[in-house]
This record gives sequence, C-alpha cells and structure tokens, in this order.
Amino acid sequence: GTPKPSLQWYEYDILLGRWKAMFGETHDTLQFNDVTPLPEDAYYYYTATNHCGAVKSDSAFLRVMNPIKIITPNGGESWEEVCSTYEIVWEPAVIPGVLFDIYYSEYGGGGIWHQLITGLKSSPYVWTIPPTFPFTNKCLIYIKARTPQWRPDTSDAFFDIHPGPAKPRVLVMPHDTTVAVGGDAAFMAGACSQTWPGILWEKSEDNGMSWVQLEQQGVKLTLQSVQKKDSGFRYRARFVSPAGYVLSTVAILRVTGGGSTQSVTDVKKELSAFVSPNPTHGIVTLSFTEQQDKPVTITVIDLLGKTVKTITSPPSKEIPIDLSSLPADTYTLRIASGTGQVRSFRIVKQ
Repeated sequence: GTPKPSLQWYEYDILLGRWKAMFGETHDTLQFNDVTPLPEDAYYYYTATNHCGAVKSDSAFLRVMNPIKIITPNGGESWEEVCSTYEIVWEPAVIPGVLFDIYYSEYGGGGIWHQLITGLKSSPYVWTIPPTFPFTNKCLIYIKARTPQWRPDTSDAFFDIHPGPAKPRVLVMPHDTTVAVGGDAAFMAGACSQTWPGILWEKSEDNGMSWVQLEQQGVKLTLQSVQKKDSGFRYRARFVSPAGYVLSTVAILRVTGGGSTQSVTDVKKELSAFVSPNPTHGIVTLSFTEQQDKPVTITVIDLLGKTVKTITSPPSKEIPIDLSSLPADTYTLRIASGTGQVRSFRIVKQ
C-alpha cells in the first residue's frame, strides 16, 4: 500500500490458547534458522497497518518433521538367495502409538511403488524374498510413519536382488503323529524355491540308521490303516530343486492300541505353548499357557535331523532357550512335557 504499511507478526500460543504478537518481527519475511522438530504444527499470521487502516493475513502453519532413517537396505547391498530372510532396519525403531508402512520399488528407481507390509509397530522387519520376485539391480525401500510429524525415508541408493538358483528353504516341518491301530496317519511338509521343489518322502525302520524312499510325493504323506508294528517308524521329506536338496526334520509315528495297555483316550493333546521372538539372533523364550508341574525336555534339531542341543528344564511357565552358539540356520524345537505332551516349532536363527 501507499504509504508502505508497517507489519507485525503473530503466533498462536498453544499453552495460553490465544494469539500473541512476536517481539521484533516486523519485516516482510518471517525467517527461522536451525529449526528443530515441533510436537505440533505452529501457526502464524501478520497484520499490515498504514493511515488508511489495517488488514490481517490468512494464517499459515509451520510443520517441522523428524526424519525417519533407513539403515538397511540403504544402497549397495546384494541379496541373492530366493526365499531367504533379510532384515529391513530403520530408526527410530519405535514411535509410541505410531505404526509404520513399508513399500518397495523393483524397477525404474522409485517410479512405481508396491506395498510390502503395513501396520508395523517397530523395526526391524524380516522379509522373506518370495520365489517369484524378479531379478533387479534397481530396488529401493520406502518407509513412512502414520503421523505427519515424521518425514518418510527412501533408500539412499539402489540395492540388488538376485533370486537365482538356490536350494529350497523349508517352511513347514513334519511333526510327530500318534494314531490308534487301524487309523490313518498324515505328515505335512513344505518348502520354497524359485522353481517349485519336488517333495520326496523317506522312511526309516531302524531309528534313522538307513532310509528308503516312498512312492508318495507332495506336501502330504498319508499312511492308511497303520498297525502296531509301524509304531516308532521315522519319516522325513526331501525337497529337491535344480540347485540341490534339503531335508526336513524327522517325525516319528506312534501307534496306540492293538493289545497295548494304552488306548485311544490315552493319546495326549498337543502341548499349548509358543516361542518368541522368531526369527531370533540368540535367545528365544518358550511360554506355556499353563504352569508346568513336571520337568520339560527341549531338543534342538537341525535340518539334517541331527540333535544339536538338549535342555531339561525344571517346571516353569516360561523357559529361556539360548541358541546364540548355533550357526545361522533353521532349526526345530521339539518340546516334551513331563506328562507326555509334545509340540514342535520351527525357529529361524539369524
């Protein structure tokens, strides 16, 4: 205006619940240096005054966001095994009350984004690369928090994913099975690879000293009309791909009845328990839904069916299991309670 008006800037004081004049801020430009993250948006307006009167501007807000920082993959990594697990890590690991969403771009440097996982509470996220994931040397990760106060982040540079030929990765292990004489028994097993793996079933009648391949193939092995003589036989799955093969853990068939003092009603229910965290870098906790009143035996078995660790624990509702001395791999925890109940868990040790 003419003559040139004088200016006065105002800011909204959240504590007082009203607008107040900003001391010394009478210039055309309101400038902030070295700003720090704000808990809430800050609001400002100005008035311009000359001898003709005064006018008030619209209010504007300032939002200073905390930055999310991707730690890995942040550029230069090369992930090469299909169905293998890799950690996506970012900081801060936790924002109280806030969830994270993760997206990935496989081509074009972020031109197209695909949802990977949403609603995460904390870092890290363990990603198992799917067998159908395409080869790419221009992959990026994008992470955002569900709050306007935190700025999302993208990988600083490309990283590679080469899901080339690799041995199958076991996802489902067969479990011990107990049935009555004349009943049908079933074992399940599954694996992941770039090409669908063949699943061959094998049986041992001499406690695992020798194995014979069965005619049945596929994810499910069904044994019809089992007899008492079949009790104690061991079964395992062999997963075969062009890159090689891996073996499942060994499962035991137990047959009740048929002249035994044990009847069908003696078959114990599956043990009610769970383990966490999984995957783990070392220690996992075995938690029971009910307090155990007898000692518990924990057997750790590798993919070849070899027992690598055995623990006998006194009665407890929670039992820590230290796997830190074992190499990174997939293991089976076979839990046997003092009352004869059993349960198996697949654990990924990183």
